[in-house]
Amino acid sequence: MKLTDSSLSKNVNFHRISIHIQNLNFLPANIFTEMTPKANTKKYTILLERLDGCCDNGQASYDELVKFREQFLADEKKQQIIAFLEAIGNQERYLIMESLRDQARCVCELEALLQKSQPTISHHLRVLEKQGLILGMKKGKFTFYSLVRRPYEKMSNEFSNWVKQVSAWFGENL
Repeated sequence: MKLTDSSLSKNVNFHRISIHIQNLNFLPANIFTEMTPKANTKKYTILLERLDGCCDNGQASYDELVKFREQFLADEKKQQIIAFLEAIGNQERYLIMESLRDQARCVCELEALLQKSQPTISHHLRVLEKQGLILGMKKGKFTFYSLVRRPYEKMSNEFSNWVKQVSAWFGENL
């Protein structure tokens, strides 16, 4: 293969983009991507055509949905519920929480319970700690973890409110 200035430039630019993307790994993943005419004209055009096929005014529908998404993302309570569900939505983390229900436990007990390595246990504990669901207390060379009551009470109230909202969607009281 003959390398020309043009192909070399493309390879260098691709390499720069790859490095740039790799350096952004610290950013949280977001399931919502920006879809604007500037960002991706072809996908945007196709999307508007589809919306025109199912809605009276595709552009108006698109604008309404973008506004809805922005309001959803800006709703702090909804984002807290999502973060809470992501934290407890893992079977191993849920098992850890269940085991802490009756007593504080050290990491080695959690290793035996889950039959996983210490780094794996530590990862799960960090996720739960980040949400304020558990607290680690040092006792000598061991750290014992226990549940923190307040976040569960808060989320219980939030879930109750959410269930009421969902019920209203269907004109019912659950």
